[in-house]
Amino acid sequence: MKIRVPGEKTKVPCEKCQALQPGTWNYAPYELDDGRVIEQVMTASCDICSAPVSIATQSAWKLQEAKLPKSPPRTSVLVSLPLFDFAANTASRLGGEPKRGPELLTRAIFRKLSREPKTIPTFAKKLETIQSPLLENPARRMNITLSPRLSDLLDRLKKETTLNQSEIIRRALVVTESDPGVLEELKSLLDLYD
Repeated sequence: MKIRVPGEKTKVPCEKCQALQPGTWNYAPYELDDGRVIEQVMTASCDICSAPVSIATQSAWKLQEAKLPKSPPRTSVLVSLPLFDFAANTASRLGGEPKRGPELLTRAIFRKLSREPKTIPTFAKKLETIQSPLLENPARRMNITLSPRLSDLLDRLKKETTLNQSEIIRRALVVTESDPGVLEELKSLLDLYD
């Protein structure tokens, strides 16, 4: 692979001029077909008409990265310290990273629900009525990343309840305490990371 440097001169095939023309390499913004602009791409421009004519191989990774699906957005939730400890301990016992316990348990709960969509209305009712000291005094902020499918499930639960997303996630974590199916789902989720 030839590494191009700013100011380097080469002959470039220019579509606009319909000829091989002198060109200059430099870092510049590059616009994709969908209108997004990628900054700092090594491109060659025709010295005659100034049209961008080529992208250096060294910048190809930037185009590939731009075409990758965006990582799912993170959701921030406040949980009580006892609830955080419960989730961290549960994840740790099954071989997961304790600090990610609330996130892993939330994913496991939502994955289980997405496999059993008929149980969602019953689960939503359970969320609205559950009471636990683990829900009191939320004090620790945690971030959760959910796939688009699981985010859609969270949106559905918001529609089926009067709860906001933080309250849904907190209450869902409490429900896991008495649901062995969620622990099985968590085990299979952790096996994916091995």
